Amino acid sequence: PRWVAELLSGNATAMRHPGKAHIFHSDDSASGGSSGGVFSRFFRRLPLPPARCLAVATGLVSLLAIVFICLFAVAIRRGADNGSLELTDICLTEPDCLSVAAAAARRMNTSSEPCSDFYSFACGGDGTAGNVPAEMELGARRKLASSLRSGGGGGGGNPAWERKLRRFYARCEENFDTPSYIGDNPLLAAMRAAGVGEFLLNQSSSAAGGLGGFSRTFQAVSGRFYAHSLFATRAVYSDFLHRRGSDRRYAIWVGMNSRSDAMYVRHEKELYRSLIKDVAGMLVRDAAMTNQTARVETFANDVLYVEEQLLLTHEAVLQHASLPEQPADHPANLAKISDLTDRISSHIDFRAYLAEIYQPGLVIRNDTQVLVTDWYYVDQLRDLLDSMRRGSPTDFNRKMNNYLTWTLIAFFQWDLSGEYRLRFAAYRRIVWPSNGLTIGIGGGSVGDDAATDCLETVRWGMNQALSALFVRNNFEPGAKARAGALFEKMRRAAKDSIDRLVWMDDETKRRAKQRLADMVEKTGYPDEAWDDSYLDAEFRQIDPSTHSYFSLIVSCINYWKTRQARLLTQTYNPLDFQHWGQLWEPGLRYLAYDRELLAQAGALQVPLFPSAGLPQLLAYSGAASMMAHEILQSFDITSHAYEAQRTSGWWSDATISEYRKRTACIMDLFKSERNQHQRLLLSNWTAREMAAVSSARAQFDAHRLQGGRPDKRLPLLHLTEDQMFYVFYMQKFCHKRGASGLAVRRASRGADWRRGLGGKFHDSDGFKHSDGDDALLILSRALANTVLSNAPGFAKAFGCPAGNVHSCSLY
Repeated sequence: PRWVAELLSGNATAMRHPGKAHIFHSDDSASGGSSGGVFSRFFRRLPLPPARCLAVATGLVSLLAIVFICLFAVAIRRGADNGSLELTDICLTEPDCLSVAAAAARRMNTSSEPCSDFYSFACGGDGTAGNVPAEMELGARRKLASSLRSGGGGGGGNPAWERKLRRFYARCEENFDTPSYIGDNPLLAAMRAAGVGEFLLNQSSSAAGGLGGFSRTFQAVSGRFYAHSLFATRAVYSDFLHRRGSDRRYAIWVGMNSRSDAMYVRHEKELYRSLIKDVAGMLVRDAAMTNQTARVETFANDVLYVEEQLLLTHEAVLQHASLPEQPADHPANLAKISDLTDRISSHIDFRAYLAEIYQPGLVIRNDTQVLVTDWYYVDQLRDLLDSMRRGSPTDFNRKMNNYLTWTLIAFFQWDLSGEYRLRFAAYRRIVWPSNGLTIGIGGGSVGDDAATDCLETVRWGMNQALSALFVRNNFEPGAKARAGALFEKMRRAAKDSIDRLVWMDDETKRRAKQRLADMVEKTGYPDEAWDDSYLDAEFRQIDPSTHSYFSLIVSCINYWKTRQARLLTQTYNPLDFQHWGQLWEPGLRYLAYDRELLAQAGALQVPLFPSAGLPQLLAYSGAASMMAHEILQSFDITSHAYEAQRTSGWWSDATISEYRKRTACIMDLFKSERNQHQRLLLSNWTAREMAAVSSARAQFDAHRLQGGRPDKRLPLLHLTEDQMFYVFYMQKFCHKRGASGLAVRRASRGADWRRGLGGKFHDSDGFKHSDGDDALLILSRALANTVLSNAPGFAKAFGCPAGNVHSCSLY
């Protein structure tokens, strides 16, 4: 491969810095000509038949290989005096070593000068590879899809949960390209049973009270089918209610729900109208109704009207609530069900609505306490519903019922048939260009790839089972213990960092170290991932073998409703499987309220976390630096601000003042960012990251001094081990230039890329930046070129002139 030729030749990648062994210099080649040209000229002049030419060629190649190996060994030996390693110290046969080196080389652009533009040096390669965590997650999803598709794993010898998981995935793929359910559409049956879609389908339902039953329709859509509309009502596992005692255990989170499609109503109104009409027409067709053009037109107008009104309400709330006066779980936000119903003028029967969601897990009474995350939204919605009803009660009920019908259709779009799904996908590719350019698991775009969409569906329905399958098939048994040991190293390093701080007073230091000691480590996977009886019991109500695919999705909804009820009634235990998220994700995160550091199995994989036989610089430049970042968050200014919102911050005023003084120079790195709040977030993140890389590097140096057999080197021969540490660290932050990259998005879409938000570029993977650039890319470049490249250890590794930006360092 090209990268091997470049690495061995040294011509394209060798840098002119002291201490490097150049395997071949530019004057080693024959007059600068390629080897292919020399061989072709040689064989054209040989008066031999083709078979003899092949034999001669084979012999020459073998001879040249022997000579090359000798020259290679001599070159390595010759470079030993300059700090190079022996050939035997370089891993050349291990597949993981070669694949990691290949991926790293592909991301790099070694024609860039690392001292002046390290981001380009580490990340400016051919653009086909994204950052390391993103590529790892894509690889994990490919493994999961392959495992779910394999025929041998779903036999009778497998546990029930695994058989259900594989069958669920298979039913999704079977349904992916099916035609519409003409004459037997399961959504139509569900709508009729729930009393939804009365105007569109021209069928009255006594259960819903005719067109006057808006509250019952809302109850059916948002409660029975769990589809967001008007409110998002869910139990959140990290909610304070789990640890506040039985008197508030039944409180339920109620807040504003923002529909993703509503953002585009204003800018793509006619396109959105055509989508609504197309889908409504398909439903009318499937219901065997004819001559309903006027009905479909009215339906589209009603949906657009309500969407626009809700969009205005959401914008008003977001503007009002940008900086809340108190946290969501403040006692002032608690109310009884009866108080909430009165507050919204009895438009919605909240008791019946919540009972629909949480029965039989919870008994909902009028005095059940509800956690309202935003009273302002409740009041705004009340005013909107009041104004609509005052105009005409009949029109109000028709419009709201049609809107709720559309909410339900949109919620089930992926689970009906390929025909419905593709109508929505085509719309989104226009209004949100990145959706049409994001590469799926099988190489196709999201929305066109059964593997991607079905994996997402299975993840939603049986997340813990999918996580267990990943752990069992892909997680190295010894990695969990090694990761725990690495975490303890980084925790000790953080404690030493606190002791050395000169700007944090003694009391704040004491509290910081206490928070550090209280941190709960969650690495790898919980024990339930290997417990078949637990998983079988968890998913006993899901039966993909005897239901239609639509019914299977409804059974998953019922499972999630039961699960959410358990979250409100069981004692919170951070080590329960339900609190671990998706184990194949390669990221680490710190849960501030619970003081938990979660390093899932996906993060403890090559290259962020190598096996014991691979170079451990990968572990320190990858997983260890990520751990350090999250550990620092447990006691940095971000954690202080989080606590200050809830009760009282634990940093002293003097410490806060000193912190702000010392971060002023970091704030200057983001002068181009006009959003002051975002500048603050970026500077806090950068301060933490500066400390994380320094801490991880110090621990790596300590690892190398421990003695014993040294780690093998990766076959990136133009880089020293110290240089490789910084390259692998930085490649966690590379931005992919390709299918989802900014430049390609703009170029490939032409003027269309502006349509989504009226001329402003929107990157769903990062911040919205005032100038249209991704602020995360700005952050990565600042981290590489201003922070990292001026750190003392970096300058020494690459022979750069010393800078002074490290004076901004806090920890």
